[in-house]
Amino acid sequence: MDAETYAPDDGLVTVYLTNATRTSAGPGPGVKRLPPDEAGRLTRARHAVYGSTAPRGFEDGGALPAQPNMMPQGADMSQYPRRVLSDLTLMQGSWPWFVRRGTVVDVVPGSALESWYGASNLSPVITGNAISDAAAPRLSKEALAN
Repeated sequence: MDAETYAPDDGLVTVYLTNATRTSAGPGPGVKRLPPDEAGRLTRARHAVYGSTAPRGFEDGGALPAQPNMMPQGADMSQYPRRVLSDLTLMQGSWPWFVRRGTVVDVVPGSALESWYGASNLSPVITGNAISDAAAPRLSKEALAN
């Protein structure tokens, strides 16, 4: 560690938090001075890096995913979420992609992506917002008695 990272006079370690983790020095992201054990836990969990500079590839502050082809965690789907009905092994170039049954994918009906997955292997996902009280089936007391 360099002199900027570890200052023996106060015993604190300089780390750069890469997300909004709550620490003893306040929430991130950004530069924080923390006790060594807390800094170690955060760096092992990959929530921080040692030093006062952001990690490589962090110029946008973590707003964009590291790989542009990956959807950020918690991102919204389009209006066409579909569930994969069976395990699939799909080829893209020379690389196989294994897609597990139950995976929710974003596929527009009639698109090339739908033909890649196979229309028979996809089922529309019905969200809670799509189900109204009028569409929900109601059971009568007579039906429950039988």
